[in-house]
This record gives sequence, structure tokens and C-alpha cells, in this order.
Amino acid sequence: AGGAYVPIDPTYPQERIDYMLADSGARWVLTQTAVLSQLPEGDYDALAIDTLDVSAYGVSNPGVLMGPDHLAYVIYTSGSTGQPKGVMIEHGSIAEHMLSINNAYDVCQGDCVLQFSSFNFDTSVEQIFTALLFGGKLILISTNQLSTASLVSLLDENHVKIADFPPGYWSQLLSDYSGISSSLTDLETIIIGGDKFPNDTLDRAWVRLPSLKQIFNAYGPTEATVTSILFKVEHQTERHGSIVPIGRPVSNTQVYILDSKNQLLPTGTPGELHIAGNRLARGYLNQPELTAEKFIDNPFNPGTRLYKTGDHVRYRPDGNIEYLGRIDDQVKIA
Repeated sequence: AGGAYVPIDPTYPQERIDYMLADSGARWVLTQTAVLSQLPEGDYDALAIDTLDVSAYGVSNPGVLMGPDHLAYVIYTSGSTGQPKGVMIEHGSIAEHMLSINNAYDVCQGDCVLQFSSFNFDTSVEQIFTALLFGGKLILISTNQLSTASLVSLLDENHVKIADFPPGYWSQLLSDYSGISSSLTDLETIIIGGDKFPNDTLDRAWVRLPSLKQIFNAYGPTEATVTSILFKVEHQTERHGSIVPIGRPVSNTQVYILDSKNQLLPTGTPGELHIAGNRLARGYLNQPELTAEKFIDNPFNPGTRLYKTGDHVRYRPDGNIEYLGRIDDQVKIA
């Protein structure tokens, strides 16, 4: 309809909800009757969609012309000052991302994709639209289905082919799965992202889930539209040392590992990861100074930008990138 969406979790602290509504300048709030009372006073209209009679409205597409530079969504991430910051992603960025990422995931017509992530995280964007854009079926999960037994039942009953989990949940799922009577014969693709990949899960995954064909370690900040770097583990005999690398940049994404003077670093030398390409965010909503600090001119391709991730990484000899942690977490010894 021409607008951009801002997801807000009703379980967030009230102070955070109030801040996000005020900072975003939302004109409409789509919600449900049960959480209407959590909305603060503001210059917006609230619509409880569970009371809406959609049959009273037309089914034709709205007459709105959208372009790649129009804003698609604003997702708030944790800020170093304590206040969340709104990351602005345009339609062109998410469209290009979905086309390139599906070259890896290969979602086809009829494939069932699990929607596991909260819609407050941009991982949900990838999960939702890999299904809806490529003819798949999106399987939603509710909060009462997060136990291992309930999740496995959901995966089994819906013939889920592709699922994306945070590392901690994935590790717990494999630990608990041995005691559950289910074959999960349709599950072929697992994507792990959001934190360091637990290397010890690889053996358990191949043994306990024989239908698996590929496991991905996905890396990407919200500021670069979901997934920027991807590593694919295809065969159960592959070994990658004590740390599973985050891999190589996805198509039409460029990465640079730089020192504090923005000089390129050689293989094996740790530095800060910088990301370039068409998927970079427009910037931070209402924060021009922070935008200028984090999105800098690209000295290697004038006229384009680099996003400073704040992540400490290095190249491996095989060309894959290894994630080492946040630069802020590194201890400097004089």
C-alpha cells in the first residue's frame, strides 16, 4: 500500500514500545484487541485486525507505484547508548537479497519453510519471503510450540523442508531429538545464524537427521539486509577446524577486512569486517550522525558506501571468512 512497516513485539518493555512508536513516527498501528491497552497516546490510528471484516474490502491491488528506493521496513536493533536504533531497508535491497539468497536455499514450488524467527528480527524477512516469493508454503510457529517435542511434531506433520534456527536452539534440538520418535524425512536444509556456529553439532546433525542435504552458517547484520555471508556444509565428512567459518559473501555483496586506518589486511590477519553492495541500509532513522559514522565512503569503489560492522574477522587460506567476535569485546594488552 506504499508504506513501510515497523515490527514491535508486545512483550517488549513498555518503555521500549513507547520509544519505537514515537521515534518511528508511525501513522497507523496494526495490532490485536488483547494488546491495545499497551499502546501509549500518540499521533496515530490503531486498528485491531482481529475485529476487521476483510470481506467488506476489495481484492484489487492498491494503485500505488513502488520503486526500489522506497522504504520497505524499519527494524530496531539494540543501540550502544541503550536506546534502540531504527535500521531503514529499501525495497530494492530486500528484493535483490531474496533473489540471490534463493540461489543457495533453492526453495521451489510446494516446499514448506518454517517461520521460526520473531518478526522483530530481520531473519523473519528471509524466512517469510523465501516461501512466498518462490511458490513455497510458510509454516508458522506459535510460542507454545517451542519445546523440542512440539517443534519436531510441527516439522513432521507439515513436511518442512527448510528451517532456520539460532545456534543455541539448534544445539538443544539435536540433544533432545534422540529421545523423540520421529523421522523428519522431509527436512533437507538447515540454516544457522545469529551467533557462532556450534561445530560439535555437525556430527550429531548428519547422524540424527539422515535426510539433511545441506547446512548453512549464515552471517549478516540488519544494516546489510539479513544475510551477507554464507557458508555451506554439504557432506558429513567435511571438517573445518574448531570454528565453522561464516564463508564467503553472497552475490552482489563485497566485503573488506580492514585495519583501524581502513587499509586492507592479508589472509590470516584479524581486522574489522566492512560490507559493501546494493543491500546496505539507507541508514538509521532520525540519526544522521550515527549513519555517517557507520556508513562511510568506500575508498575501493568511489561513489559507493561501506558499512562498518564492528565484527572481528579474518580470511582463512581457503578464502572463507572466520568470525572471531565483536571488536568491542577484544582485550588489548599493552
